[in-house]
Amino acid sequence: MINRPEPLDKEKHVANTKSIMCKTDTDGHIEYANEYFVELAGYDEGEIMGESLDIISHPETPKLISKYIWEQINKKHKVYAIIKYLSKSGHFYWLQLKFDYKVSEVTREVINIYLYASVPSRNAILELEKFYKKLTKIETESNLEIAKKYFNGYLENSNLTYDSFIEKYLQT
Repeated sequence: MINRPEPLDKEKHVANTKSIMCKTDTDGHIEYANEYFVELAGYDEGEIMGESLDIISHPETPKLISKYIWEQINKKHKVYAIIKYLSKSGHFYWLQLKFDYKVSEVTREVINIYLYASVPSRNAILELEKFYKKLTKIETESNLEIAKKYFNGYLENSNLTYDSFIEKYLQT
């Protein structure tokens, strides 16, 4: 088990010309990560294989967003997200993600999750950073359920679903 680093207020550059991908089991434990994914995370391959994706989750990424992503995957839905990550050095970086999955031909159950990443726009990062800090604060000061109610209220008030909310920020 890897000890999580202390977050620094320093951003790590992400090249928008490189492929970023990893494969996990259904519990989010990394089974494969391409070279650039490993480089961004800052761990050696031997350190990161078998670890949960949580090892690179930044504390300012709302747990609510991660929970939603896993709920959608378990329903066999593809899902998109923009997430703030934490490297081994403590530097942060943002990724725009597409989560996909592989289903067993026999059981029809999800057997692997695939994460494909790219660089989000600077505008998306600036807007989501503020919103994610607000959600994280609610999670910390109240709880996850209150944060979920707040987020759902925000979506309803804005006449959005999660998908239409995140689509506003996706780089195509």
